[in-house]
Amino acid sequence: MQQIFVNPNQIIGMNDYPPLHSPEALAGYYAKFKNKLFDEVAPVPLIHKSVAILYFMGCDNRFITYNQNLERFFFENSEAEYFMLDGKHRSTAAVLAGESIPCVIIWDEDDVNKIHDLIISGKIPRLTGVEETLDATLETLEEHFFLYKRFWTVEEKTKAMIENGDIAANMLEAYPFSK
Repeated sequence: MQQIFVNPNQIIGMNDYPPLHSPEALAGYYAKFKNKLFDEVAPVPLIHKSVAILYFMGCDNRFITYNQNLERFFFENSEAEYFMLDGKHRSTAAVLAGESIPCVIIWDEDDVNKIHDLIISGKIPRLTGVEETLDATLETLEEHFFLYKRFWTVEEKTKAMIENGDIAANMLEAYPFSK
């Protein structure tokens, strides 16, 4: 399991906004990032696009309903490399605090097992979106994009939250697109 720090334009976010579900969670994570308390924030689980797209393509009749949108998205967002599984508040808070996003990359079944071992040992909290197996995780991810047929980066999503007034003004000081 690879642990890295990722930029917001590299992550394909979930279509779970609007609304911002928990301003309190966002504020709490923002404070942790601003105070450099990185060890108190669970990493955001991601799956590389090559793994996810291969799975999506196996869902023939479903994949054709959003493939054009996905191709257009990657044409317009060539830096996007990873699909997010969980961590909308953490990723947004990191960006607003001017920090890269701490992530773990899931490549295979072994990585899913390692994440579950970390959860069981209490080293990280339960991560929604990381199911019991890699196939189940990919199935959940594919269902999400089949339902919404829309793709955007964490950066685009954060900009939308700012434009819609969902981000507290005191969180905008480090964010480059707020000025």
